[in-house]
Parts: sequence; C-alpha cells; structure tokens
Amino acid sequence: MFDKEIELDKYISLSHSSVPLFLLMVSKNKNVAYFSDNYQSSLNLKSQIKNIDSNTNVIIFPEFDCSFFSNVSPTKDVLHQRMKSLNLLTKENNNVIFICPLNSLLLNTIKKDQFLKKKLDFNNNSKKIYNGILNFLSMNSYERVEIVSSKGEYCVRGEVIDFFSPIDENPVRVLFNFEDIESIYTFDSNNQKSIKSINYYSILPASEIIFNSESIKIFRENFRRFDLKGKDEFYKSISNNVIIPGSDQFLPILYKE
Repeated sequence: MFDKEIELDKYISLSHSSVPLFLLMVSKNKNVAYFSDNYQSSLNLKSQIKNIDSNTNVIIFPEFDCSFFSNVSPTKDVLHQRMKSLNLLTKENNNVIFICPLNSLLLNTIKKDQFLKKKLDFNNNSKKIYNGILNFLSMNSYERVEIVSSKGEYCVRGEVIDFFSPIDENPVRVLFNFEDIESIYTFDSNNQKSIKSINYYSILPASEIIFNSESIKIFRENFRRFDLKGKDEFYKSISNNVIIPGSDQFLPILYKE
C-alpha cells in the first residue's frame, strides 16, 4: 500500500507544528506513512491533522503495551485497535496518512494474504453455518460471555449468536432457524436493542495473534531455538492447540516474516 517513496529535492527539516500540514499536503496525491516516537504522540498528531481537515483518513497502528515473554498479554484495547488498523490497510483507500510508533516496527505481524483469508463470510440466507460461526469465534480470540457489551466478546442463547468485532462500532446479532441464518442485525451494546438489519457480514479475528497449525509449528521451533525457561506450561498447551491466558506474549516467535 505504501510502496512508493516520497521524492524530495532536498532534505527538509520540519518543526513539530508543521508536520500535520506537511502530511496533509503530501497525502493529497498519495498514501503516506509517518513514524512517531510513541502512541501518545501518534494520537496527538492525528488530532492535529483532524483539526485541520476532518475528512482526512488517518490510521494509527499502536505499539503493544506489554513486555513479551513476561506472562502478560497486551490489553484488549490495543489488540482491537491494531486489528482495526490492519483491516483498514487492506482496503483500496487513497490519500491515507498512516501513523506508526517506531516500537510497532520491532515485531512481525500476520501477513496480508493470511489476514485476508482469516475471515468468515455469511449472509441472511446462509445454510448450515451455526456451528461454523461458533467455531470461528471460539478459535479466533473472542471471549465467551453472558451478555455482549465490549469488543472481542460473543455469547450464545439458543438460536441467537451475538458478537462484537473489533473493527465495528456496534455488535452483531445473528438469529437462526436451527442451522440456517434467519436474520442479521446490528444492536446497541448498552440497551441490547436492534439498530438495523444487514444482509451480509464478514467476521474477522479479534486479534492478529492467531494460533493455527503454521504459527504453532513456528512457535515450537523458536521456543526450542531460544531455549525459553519457565514457560513449559505454555509450550505444552500451545503445542496441543489449547490457548490459555497469557499465550499472546509469544507473538514475537509466531511469525517468520
């Protein structure tokens, strides 16, 4: 998406106050990437850009807010924001300003082709897909709860499945007649009332940290290669495709590229 470099006749020294205007100027003709010091400075820059031109498409790809191999997982807010940004980057958008903290570049993430394949499409006429949706949600980092109120959650009540994708502003409710979809709605997570009917939907994982046969194989190879200590419980569970809390800490050794 950002495969063309910006050609300048000479080096330009920019003050902090002039960066938003410069990025807006450059983005009129092409997509542009800017690497910031940290996530907070990325948010400040986005706010400054939006104050000048509210219609500009600005995408932030936040850094992880945890130390890896520390038995601590990234917060859900960060995981969901990164998923939303990755999804936006796969779109054929023009005039995008992509802001990325430097620390975000230190780790590999899921490849674009894998990301595009890792979704489940269905419509309000889909047949025999009840178990398919349940399996997708349970295997792709969604948390099962009693009532869906936050992104990354799903719940099941008989022939009704609710879920809240990290890329959406409202959760989705799917009503079934046995295995077949009867209707699809978005709904308000506060009062649980339906907002509008939709005909088609694509579910994405709740996180870019995906454990499948390929990533688990890479994880096992790198785990032994780096001789990680005190992590045997995680090694055994992930090797058996049992993803326990804290497994997200191994993102740095899940992907080769």
